Amino acid sequence: MVTVGLRYLNVGSRSPVYLRELAIAAEEAGLDSLWVSDHIGPTPDVPAPLAADPRRPAVRVADPIFADPLVCLGYLAAVTERIALGTAVLILPLRHPRVIAMHVASLRQLSGGRVLLGVGCGWLEPEFRALGVDFAARGRLTDRCLDMLRADPTVAGVPLVVGGESTAAVRRALRSGDSFFPTGTGRFALVRAVREARAGMHVTLGVRADGLDAADAMAVADRVVLPVRHDQGPTGPLAVRVPEDVAVAVSRLRNSG
Repeated sequence: MVTVGLRYLNVGSRSPVYLRELAIAAEEAGLDSLWVSDHIGPTPDVPAPLAADPRRPAVRVADPIFADPLVCLGYLAAVTERIALGTAVLILPLRHPRVIAMHVASLRQLSGGRVLLGVGCGWLEPEFRALGVDFAARGRLTDRCLDMLRADPTVAGVPLVVGGESTAAVRRALRSGDSFFPTGTGRFALVRAVREARAGMHVTLGVRADGLDAADAMAVADRVVLPVRHDQGPTGPLAVRVPEDVAVAVSRLRNSG
């Protein structure tokens, strides 16, 4: 059976009360995971990430603040008991792998082993420039970071969920990942590519708020994640804005498949 999660929990200015109630509603509705995103913008030298990406008009938001993903997951760990906590995705080249390992190992301990480490190489060049990281080298840096994380005993056993929207992401998932979280308009083709190479590869897919891709996602994914909107971005039958929307959106998603 396809499991269901929520994503974009840390996008926008969200109160701790809102996040706690949303997370509890997700657990009560039987969802398996909560997912947060990763960007350092907006800052004076980094544009608002979602508004800056013409490829993703469906996820543009009026309030583009991103809470730190691992800090947010730490809070969610404290207010939940069962649900898995994932990054979708942590931008590996922007951090030293030893620092990532320390944070993830701490989160795993404090959450009782509920961490899903979703990783990617990033796409927003100003973020890299602001931190002094070579944007052109992000693929190589990501692979090096993955190798170091795989070899680090402090995070041994933490599932690595590789994200991305390119054939390089497929290669990276097959080489280093336990699971695959493709994004972008070509994500269904990427699912086919990874499954041709490894038939049993676990796949997570996001769906649009309008639900137009829901049936296709339910047909091929092991996990489908619904978008949290919280009074911003486009609405639709699968958008979750308040805790009361969770059970309704899950029902609509399952009926679409």
